[in-house]
Parts: sequence; structure tokens; C-alpha cells
Amino acid sequence: MNGNKLTTSTKINRAKGKWPLESLLNNIQQKEELGINSLLANHAIKNADEGIKKR
Repeated sequence: MNGNKLTTSTKINRAKGKWPLESLLNNIQQKEELGINSLLANHAIKNADEGIKKR
């Protein structure tokens, strides 16, 4: 699997919109409402960044 691809829920993807995931993580209320796990999200961001660098 490409390091820049990850499955997410439609609810989170719609809330995130065109903005980077980090912007959603900075919104504590929205993050809690969507049930986003910060550790998993940050790990996904790191993997995506590494995947992009490898290309």
C-alpha cells in the first residue's frame, strides 16, 4: 500500500474537507465530536509524509 493512502470514515473526511488533517486535530471540540484518536491520526500523518518523500 502506498504510504500516502489511508481509509477514513466519510464523516471525518467531510469534516476535514480540503484542509489538512492537522487543522481538524487542532479543533478540540470537533475532534472529540468525531471521535478522532490523536495518536492514530498523528501516526497516519507521519506515514503519509514519509510516503510522499519516497516518491
